[in-house]
Amino acid sequence: MTFNGGQVNTDLTDKVTEAKDGIEPPMIKFTASLIPFEDGKGGEVSVFIGRSIPYKTRAPVQSGAAGSGTEREVIQLKSVGLTTKVALSSGKAVVLFDDEDEKISLKLTSL
Repeated sequence: MTFNGGQVNTDLTDKVTEAKDGIEPPMIKFTASLIPFEDGKGGEVSVFIGRSIPYKTRAPVQSGAAGSGTEREVIQLKSVGLTTKVALSSGKAVVLFDDEDEKISLKLTSL
């Protein structure tokens, strides 16, 4: 993505999580706000990265008879997010998250 100040919002397809039980891979919500430094050689970036994780649970079946006691399996989504603020200098990457499955980093590059 390219921007020189302000804010960018986008939804990305989560390529790490595979589709299961007929549920499409979840989306990753990405929001970044950039405030450039006065010297123009970097800036302060506020970042939010959020992912919805699907899980199975049981829910009561709504029917005409109150208290029927029947349940069915449903898919719920739990939101998991990362919010951080970093200073970026031109050409130097900053790692926001790193585990054995994925790595998220930002790098400011002059155009």
